[in-house]
Amino acid sequence: MTSELSTAVIDQARGMLMLVYEMDDESALQKLCWRAEQTNTTLRAVAEQLVIDFVALSAATMPPRSVFDKMFDTLHHRIL
Repeated sequence: MTSELSTAVIDQARGMLMLVYEMDDESALQKLCWRAEQTNTTLRAVAEQLVIDFVALSAATMPPRSVFDKMFDTLHHRIL
């Protein structure tokens, strides 16, 4: 069950990256993996925080990409 949840949140995060950065599925996964490696954080934790942050940012309207860039670059600081 935990594995299914991990896969689901990673898939959500990949979809969000695909939307914002107009990239394909493989590139989105590579970007998530890169961020996890750069911040010494698990892929699941990075994906979970990305989903949380994305929902909070886009609650009313889609923000400019620069806002998303800053959120993505600093998401590891908000992982509990």
